[in-house]
Amino acid sequence: MRRAWSTPPRPTDRPVWELRNKQGFAVLVRHAIDGFRAHPPKGGMPALSGDEVRDAVFYMSAGRSK
Repeated sequence: MRRAWSTPPRPTDRPVWELRNKQGFAVLVRHAIDGFRAHPPKGGMPALSGDEVRDAVFYMSAGRSK
């Protein structure tokens, strides 16, 4: 199943995460913290710390690197 970049993929959507993981973990975290395309910074939850966002990205991306 192909998902638009404006829709966050579910952790079980392995093909989409494999493509995103190729960008590198640091890029994924930066996009999550700063916002990217239609995604708001910190997923629309500005009270989250950078570490909390990083941990969420780690979980979502199936822990490819940390």
